[in-house]
Amino acid sequence: MMIIAHRGATEDALENSWSAFAKAIEIGCSRIELDVQLTKDHVPIVIHDYSLNRTCTQKGIIANLRYDEIRDIRLKNGEPIPLFSDILEQLAPKIEINAELKGSKGMIGDIVGEMVSKSPNKDQIIISSFAEKPLLHLKKNFPHLKRAVLWGYDTLHSHPLYFFNPNWFLKNCDTNVFHPEASLLSSKVVNKLKRKDLLVYPWVPMKGEDGPNPDKLWSKMLHFKVNGLCTNKPTRLKEFLLNKENRDA
Repeated sequence: MMIIAHRGATEDALENSWSAFAKAIEIGCSRIELDVQLTKDHVPIVIHDYSLNRTCTQKGIIANLRYDEIRDIRLKNGEPIPLFSDILEQLAPKIEINAELKGSKGMIGDIVGEMVSKSPNKDQIIISSFAEKPLLHLKKNFPHLKRAVLWGYDTLHSHPLYFFNPNWFLKNCDTNVFHPEASLLSSKVVNKLKRKDLLVYPWVPMKGEDGPNPDKLWSKMLHFKVNGLCTNKPTRLKEFLLNKENRDA
């Protein structure tokens, strides 16, 4: 089961920061998941929230700010907010990237798709979204790029029909890569997915592995034979998998 670091290694460093990405590589993760959204002047930056408030030293709505207004703002760990162009240049040669597109407009699919298509490491990158339009723009304009459908409770609010039948979402976006919320998976759902030869990479919400016993969830994902897990605790998951491998040897 591939270990995917959700927003980097957030147990050890601030989410979506260069420190979190470096730690994920140090741990030996196979892939890093990160979030991409556009500034007012359509520059892709790496940050999860639609505002700067939670992870940065200043406040503001990203869509209302030009990049030259954001450039000198620092994350709470003192680092700059990563540019997606720098991710492609500096991070993609070292590790696989899952770039989650934030927002529902097709434009972000076009902008990020064009950047990824020019990258020598484009085969290392999966572009994912909860929203249909960015994925449809990728399908139309950059069909050679890897894209994935994100599915979870957010889907219920934005696309109720897709929530109850994710196969429609996958079919419309023409992809076999599925990123479901881990807590929503059941044997019945997984068996249906496997029959369709999908690549299944569940993800866990930021608080989804808190508590003394996250290995219960990890064991469940192993039992389902998912292709990988986007986890908030990559160090502990790696230890869990190694211990299990030793016990089974």
